Amino acid sequence: MRVRRRAAQLVAVVLMALGLIAVGPASSYACACGAMIPSDSGARSSGELGLVQWDGRTETLDLSMVINGRTRDAAWIMPAPKDTRVTLGEKALFDRLKEATKPRVEKRYHYGPDFSFGGDGDGAGAGSDAGGAPGAAVSVEGTSTVGPFQVTTLSGTDGSAVNSWLTSHGYPARPDLVPSLQSYLDQGWRLYAVKLTPTAGQLQGELSPLRMTFPAAKPVYPIRLSEHAKDFQSVVVYVAAAHRMDQDLPTAPRDEAPGVAFARWVDPTLLDPTRSYPSGQRVFLTKTMTHAAPGQIDADFTYSRAAADTEYQEVEYVDVDRSWVSELAIAVVGLLVLLGGVGWAVRRGRGRLRTHS
Repeated sequence: MRVRRRAAQLVAVVLMALGLIAVGPASSYACACGAMIPSDSGARSSGELGLVQWDGRTETLDLSMVINGRTRDAAWIMPAPKDTRVTLGEKALFDRLKEATKPRVEKRYHYGPDFSFGGDGDGAGAGSDAGGAPGAAVSVEGTSTVGPFQVTTLSGTDGSAVNSWLTSHGYPARPDLVPSLQSYLDQGWRLYAVKLTPTAGQLQGELSPLRMTFPAAKPVYPIRLSEHAKDFQSVVVYVAAAHRMDQDLPTAPRDEAPGVAFARWVDPTLLDPTRSYPSGQRVFLTKTMTHAAPGQIDADFTYSRAAADTEYQEVEYVDVDRSWVSELAIAVVGLLVLLGGVGWAVRRGRGRLRTHS
């Protein structure tokens, strides 16, 4: 009976694994800021990186998609306010940010003897089509080429019409996206349909960042379209402002509250090494990491000034084994005890010899 139960469990595990392989890539094309479709079915979006820079009136948003696998091209939707200026971001930006905000390494020395017998240690604590008239159900306001990106700006009054346009032009769209699309249109926002085709080779890993600049009363990271995503969402957003900015609490609970991985004053050249800043100028950089199920994302991420400019940085502990020190001390003590015992035995033996003589 035990053999039969083990066999049945093994078959169930194999079937579950095959099921995950079958549905995995096909069901994970949604990105945190909107929907994304790699043209190759073997590739999928695995995250994104965002940098929000806010000076109190204007926001500059740099966005880099991350593709797991290889694909010939990709397309996605990016909502943003009217009159957004779209330019090309800097390729090395997020590499610098990742390096500057990585956890601080601290060593933990262990001097006690190790009586374990193997096992794992503890783990350490991203040509235009003709459009309708302004105010029409859907209007193509223009198409521009920004580096490797082709960006089409859409406006309108009917989310269903915009969704139909996107579907017929090879962009990610589904009927269940319509309420979110309609919400952005009702705000007077535009929908930027983006296509990216490499000049050579295939797309993989972190894609070139796209930069969007627009007026903003407070920092915002458009993510509402991810309410309709298929997979669990993991988003890393850097926020640079004159003070520490914390992510506002969501209206719906998440599996895990947005976490702050880094919050410190930094040199502004970290954000743009080519720009000249006044001597001594600093900017407060906050790195937030959010993990949430798609259905729990019901609003864009917004950020407000924190109560204080409290600095914080994650710490990664590295365990250093110094047990040899205590082991050596034990050995020395043991040797001294042994020598002391031998000396005592020798002295006692000599004493007995004198007595007998």
